[in-house]
Amino acid sequence: SKFDPISAGDVVFNKGFSTEDPVRIVFLGESSQQQMARFQHLIERIGGVVESEVSVLTDFVILLPDYEKHNGSKDNVNRAKEIGVRGMTLDELRVYVEF
Repeated sequence: SKFDPISAGDVVFNKGFSTEDPVRIVFLGESSQQQMARFQHLIERIGGVVESEVSVLTDFVILLPDYEKHNGSKDNVNRAKEIGVRGMTLDELRVYVEF
């Protein structure tokens, strides 16, 4: 119908999303090695990649508690804002990956 332009079985295409490109995530703040290993495993389980610095390829930055106190996080937060990268808290990440 003209009020429901997308119907079951329709092929939907989005030029901004590709199943062949992994979701790129940067964690900002300080965390233990054990906790970071768990985060990395969680992201890899959904087909993502954890990176150390924000770039134009970054999809999300995850703001860890006290990220403001960690050296370099403020610069990465500012860079993320400049290029339009979405920020998330750990709770939002858990919802995003249904953890």
